[in-house]
Amino acid sequence: MVSAIIHRQRLLKAVLNSTHITFFSKSIKWYKFIPLFLLLFSFLPFHTIAKNINNQQISRAIVQDNKGFIWLATTNGLVRHDSENNITINNNNKNWPLPFNWIHDIALVDNDKLLLATETHKLWLFNTTTGAAQEIKTNIPLLSVYKAIPHHNNYYIFSPDCNLYKVDPVLQQTTLLAYDINVRALVHTKNNIYVSTSNTVFSIINNELVAIETGKISAISASGSTLVIAKENELIVLSDNGNKPVSYTHLTLPTTPYV
Repeated sequence: MVSAIIHRQRLLKAVLNSTHITFFSKSIKWYKFIPLFLLLFSFLPFHTIAKNINNQQISRAIVQDNKGFIWLATTNGLVRHDSENNITINNNNKNWPLPFNWIHDIALVDNDKLLLATETHKLWLFNTTTGAAQEIKTNIPLLSVYKAIPHHNNYYIFSPDCNLYKVDPVLQQTTLLAYDINVRALVHTKNNIYVSTSNTVFSIINNELVAIETGKISAISASGSTLVIAKENELIVLSDNGNKPVSYTHLTLPTTPYV
């Protein structure tokens, strides 16, 4: 996790300080890059929170709710951080108990709920106001879910058998979208779901994976209607419209060592 933070800090420094950035676009509106800078800045304070959490293995999942609380997924439960105190919600917490401890991933749902991808109990929905938790019915063969993300009333999950699924919680239906795929990231914009492997970024359109970028993919992030792809020494900023990704802008970053 620390290496990922350092990578994003260096990337931000390169974007802000470099005079070698080349834009391959006829007309660039600078406000379109605001989500990019916000995404990069959002990772900077993570190490401060991490220093206050002892004896817990932090995963890559961290979100903030509409009340300002920071929520982290750990192997010892769900942690709520309020800048001064931490509350660990797990099977040892009598006030806000969970039937499991190890949480791989979390995602915010409707501002007051968290989607939990667990090691031993598949997929759950946690109410951040009441502390109530309920299992989401899924038809998958394993108990573990590595990644989970909500979008348009469905949940998209990745399991350790390298399968990608879509879960409809209302109809309680699970659809296999892809098998034998090593998903590194699941993100969504306002209109689209994006899936990243080490060499391809896909958009999910009509329950099918459509490749939109290939090459050595190091990271992807999304905000609003904007997707940012980090690829070798390039940043690719993509805006979507409906189900189709459109409007690419490429930024070439300097290859000189970071100071």
